Amino acid sequence: MSTIDRAKLHKDIDELADDQLPEVEAAVLLAKYKKTHPGSAWFRAAYEAFAPVREAIAATGISSEEIDKAIDDAIDEVRRESNS
Repeated sequence: MSTIDRAKLHKDIDELADDQLPEVEAAVLLAKYKKTHPGSAWFRAAYEAFAPVREAIAATGISSEEIDKAIDDAIDEVRRESNS
């Protein structure tokens, strides 16, 4: 495994556009979670099961914000239908 140059990594992050930061944050949170929950079999299984979904979404170029909005819209629609 290669040594990570933290200073370069910080510089690379600083050069990202603001709209790219949520992806970096998600990756950092995932890495931190994996470190604190290494034995979580259910999490590992769920993460692996959704790999094709993550890859398909990444291939479309859709942003995290667009995904969040689509999910929120679907939840809102289900709630409206169940309140009818």
